[in-house]
Amino acid sequence: MWPRREKEKIRNHRPIRMTDDQMEALEHFISKSRDASDFAKRVIIWTLRQTNNLTDRVILSVPDDYGTDLAKKVQDGVHYMQSDGGTTHLDSFFLGMKTEFRMCHHCGIFSPNSDKEDKFDPDAKGRTIWVSYVEYDREAKVLALPSLEDLMTMRMPNN
Repeated sequence: MWPRREKEKIRNHRPIRMTDDQMEALEHFISKSRDASDFAKRVIIWTLRQTNNLTDRVILSVPDDYGTDLAKKVQDGVHYMQSDGGTTHLDSFFLGMKTEFRMCHHCGIFSPNSDKEDKFDPDAKGRTIWVSYVEYDREAKVLALPSLEDLMTMRMPNN
């Protein structure tokens, strides 16, 4: 269950840190998914690695100009790995880990240079994924998008 955006409650909350073995199992589980492209799995695993074993809430925006349909593949990967119609059931894996963290996705991107209080622009060309215990978290750390080369050469779980 996603908590509401109660800032004081969220600010004082300290989630349970997952073990390195749990994170390795999560990565392996994702790497075996038939519901996401290889690229989407790489982005998702890279993003999860930025969470300090699921204690830090993070956001990654992928603009449409990052590469041909790559932003859509990332969003679709998160969606299908959570979908009842898929085979991965990522939310069930998170529940089994006893973590409050989940992933969510939306069209649009965070614009750090925006003058608006809410830096998320749902009309911007791109897709955003969150790893957080707050649904569509606006206060999580916005990550800098890694290069395609870094993603494609990063170490993946052993198959």
